[in-house]
Amino acid sequence: PSKISNFNTNIEYNSQIKDRSFNNVNEAINNSRFRRNSHITKILLANSISFQFSSFTSQIIFDYEANDETFNSKAINQEVPTAIATSYQNIQKMNDYNSSRIRVALNNLFVLSRNDSLLTNINASLFRYNTPHKENKDEYDVSYSSIDFVYKHLFNRSFTFKLSGELKNQHYVYINSENSAQSNKLQSIKLKPEILYNHKIIYYNPKIEILANYHIYDFQEQINTLNTYSFRQISYIDSASITFTDNFSFSTNILCRYSLRSNLSWASFAENPLKGNLEQTYRLMINNKFDIYSLGLGLGYYKVEQIDMIKHY
Repeated sequence: PSKISNFNTNIEYNSQIKDRSFNNVNEAINNSRFRRNSHITKILLANSISFQFSSFTSQIIFDYEANDETFNSKAINQEVPTAIATSYQNIQKMNDYNSSRIRVALNNLFVLSRNDSLLTNINASLFRYNTPHKENKDEYDVSYSSIDFVYKHLFNRSFTFKLSGELKNQHYVYINSENSAQSNKLQSIKLKPEILYNHKIIYYNPKIEILANYHIYDFQEQINTLNTYSFRQISYIDSASITFTDNFSFSTNILCRYSLRSNLSWASFAENPLKGNLEQTYRLMINNKFDIYSLGLGLGYYKVEQIDMIKHY
């Protein structure tokens, strides 16, 4: 059986006038000759509902936000020529905008067995930015989607295996043809397995992280000057410690990370490597406590190597 465990809703409305005028008139500053303000309106609607089942819980979130800002200006005195005042007011109106954002999220926690659990989060949103003035070409839309998960397996109270992953996609679309060449999307993939062992005197937590990022321009095939890039990285992160007594312990930390940046042809998924980076960090520490004082003695090694991949291809 299922039941609604929680329901929340929130509605906000805010309207205000923001003064943007200069305190004093300065003939050298044209803006100071006008009284300026903007009318800001904001609407927010947020809802969430949670369900509880025998083997999992689920939460659904829906958000809507809208903003509107209009700019106004008026000459402080009659000495400002009408043509200048009209021109200035037109420039101010170019700042007018309205925007909206819709977001939907689904969060789940599955209890697969006594020792296994799976957490998933799914998000999707759409942001729109509009400029009413015909001379302002900055209108764009942003669509965003992501899914991430965390799987845990408990071998015993001391030993846990965890696998987490994430997939993100964000797409910028510039509406007007003057800026459409800037339309691009960002894609990211991440996978991280890790082990956690924590038992009495021994702590051990090794991780491997695999990351891939892709920055793709929509019109790369039509415009040769646009460069699409890929960034891939693999890391090994390790931390361990042994506590011999309440006052004496030994710890190690290891970080090995290799990354590669390349030019990418998304249509054929062909890459031209540009630069590689190899980072290494090792640290050993011996710690000893004396009443309220502690003393640590350690050894560290750090090295970064940059590799020009163009020479190798």
